[in-house]
Amino acid sequence: MRRLHVGIDDHDSPEGGCTTHFAAIAVKILFELGAVFEDYPLLVRLNPSIPWKTRGNAAVAFRVLLPEGRVEDAVEALLQASSEYRGATRHPTSSPGMVFAVDTDPGAFRAIYRKALSDLITPELAARYVERLGAYVPNEYRGARGVVGAAAALGALLDGEDYTFELLAYRSPEHWGTPRLVDPASVERMDRETRPYTFNNYDPQERRVLITPHGLDPILLGIRGESPDVLRRALELVEVGEPIDAWLIFRSNQATDAHYVPRSIAGLRPYQAGIIDAVVVEAPWVLPKGHVILRVSDGSGSIDAAFYEPTRVLPRVARGLVKGDKLRLYGVVKPASTTRGLTFNVEKLEVVEIVETFKLVNPVCPRCGYRMTSAGRGKGFKCRRCSYRDPGAAKEKVPVPRSVEPGIYVPAPSAMGHLVKPLQRYGMEKSAVRRPLSAEEWSWYR
Repeated sequence: MRRLHVGIDDHDSPEGGCTTHFAAIAVKILFELGAVFEDYPLLVRLNPSIPWKTRGNAAVAFRVLLPEGRVEDAVEALLQASSEYRGATRHPTSSPGMVFAVDTDPGAFRAIYRKALSDLITPELAARYVERLGAYVPNEYRGARGVVGAAAALGALLDGEDYTFELLAYRSPEHWGTPRLVDPASVERMDRETRPYTFNNYDPQERRVLITPHGLDPILLGIRGESPDVLRRALELVEVGEPIDAWLIFRSNQATDAHYVPRSIAGLRPYQAGIIDAVVVEAPWVLPKGHVILRVSDGSGSIDAAFYEPTRVLPRVARGLVKGDKLRLYGVVKPASTTRGLTFNVEKLEVVEIVETFKLVNPVCPRCGYRMTSAGRGKGFKCRRCSYRDPGAAKEKVPVPRSVEPGIYVPAPSAMGHLVKPLQRYGMEKSAVRRPLSAEEWSWYR
């Protein structure tokens, strides 16, 4: 048996198609060629701030064992299927890519995966990197942006990395472009009955279904959770009014915070993702639409941190922060839009430490307990009730209760990025163990 690793990216467009949908087609091809899957198909989310991403900046990968002599057949069949699929979904903004590696340790690709999670990589750099490792980039994909994601996916979700799962169900072609017939009440019930082992499938505050996309792509629904078993049960609980053409369970880096790299403000560059430990240096600035800007510094430099209104929770917390509060900010860097330089778009906020705040109040009369008033500049204070005077009295500092407490704050589920770890996943992290899947586990494909 030979080991084949396949990375695929950018087989979607604003007008249809989906990289994961093509993955379902590819899985069927590999099964027919006698492939044994060493792992679930991988759904790999990459840097969310990349400006030319089509939708969610996701790539897919397979790790399979194939009989001797079938590797070339598999590569040829997948390239043919890719050509046909791209022909049906071609769009000027798409730049699809595929990468193949045979009998290669996927750990060799870990570096490009980590880089693609949190920074920019050019297609040329990605192609040179993978070819140096002996991987194969077909001629028709050389120079394509999709090579970056395809190469990165090969090194994703190795041992020691946290992971989740997503079940994606696909529509029959005759329903593409029509409203998705998924019963909202059943989604709310599914979410209630499967928590905390599913996540970000329903927003109870907004009463909003999150498992159905809204574009022209062939996905009917996608349910996110901690295990394949809970996802199969969740699918049974959702009432669907149209036929499901196929469904596939992916292992994924979604909801793991995988893209956050500790960084200094002075070293930040546009489109990076990262974590910065900083202190508030200016009072919050509330914009007309409810967005909040906060100036922070880490000693190496300062930057505007932006908290956007759709996240609901984050701008509310930001409005209550004051100069001196210590924060840990998780987010992505956007290019300069003002003379103040780069902006750090906050995806998650940890309030590490808050300062005590005070207000100055007039002193209390020691004779009658009534709060005194000023007797004039430099003349101390006087009591209007009992006429007591104290020329040496001064205003007193009184602690003011803070509206913010130390803790981790995340956006509403409807505004949370794919990679951001929700609070309910804290303490549920897992570590991957690669091994060939049993026949029973192959039931992730239908």
